[in-house]
Amino acid sequence: MTTNETTQLWVKAAREKGQRTEHMGDFVFHRNLGERRLLIVCDGQGRSESEQAARILHARLFEAVTEGAKTEKNPVEILRDGLMQADRNIRGIFPPPEGEDIPGISCAVALTVGLHLYVAHVGDCRIYLFRSRKMVFRTKDHTAAQQMVETLEITPGEEATHPLRFEPVRKLGMGTDVQLEVRPQPLALSDGDRVLLCTDGVHDTLEDSRISKFVNGDNPMAAPDKLLETAAITGPADDR
Repeated sequence: MTTNETTQLWVKAAREKGQRTEHMGDFVFHRNLGERRLLIVCDGQGRSESEQAARILHARLFEAVTEGAKTEKNPVEILRDGLMQADRNIRGIFPPPEGEDIPGISCAVALTVGLHLYVAHVGDCRIYLFRSRKMVFRTKDHTAAQQMVETLEITPGEEATHPLRFEPVRKLGMGTDVQLEVRPQPLALSDGDRVLLCTDGVHDTLEDSRISKFVNGDNPMAAPDKLLETAAITGPADDR
């Protein structure tokens, strides 16, 4: 997503082209709600039920945003309520099967209200904000590797190549009430800002410096496709 000189918001969504399987569970949603824009990226972590779980997430967030707008509810609470309801719904429909991994999805959610950007995420999907060709904000992953950084078991930077970077410790529908991360204050958007939502298929393959190079190119609307194409060439096949 990018803003232009007249403070309009432009959105481009993309998914990896080519062969896909039932285990590649990444999904993208965008809803234009007048003054508000809702953007969602989610990763089903390889479960065949991920599409239904993603649609539940989209439905609950859409309901929360539209209903919250009628009562001028705080957008932070709107995102939290929508995500919590989605979490309960997903857990109710997909209880963890005996002997199998707990189902769940990672997600990144951005809601714009005018030129204010409200963000929330769970798991290893990310949100980036670039301004004047520099990264000024990035969410932190909810993974076992990032957890090890925070407990000083490894040093910052080591999580980028640690084997546990693939292991989310928080997901919607994980089996217990999820710990959401909803930024308590919005990010103010300025003319020319660029916002990226992506799954680990992009950020695990491409370093932040390479992501920044694509996003801050002369044609930001081409950046999503270029990121996916480069990630597919650079790294192993994965969900993007």
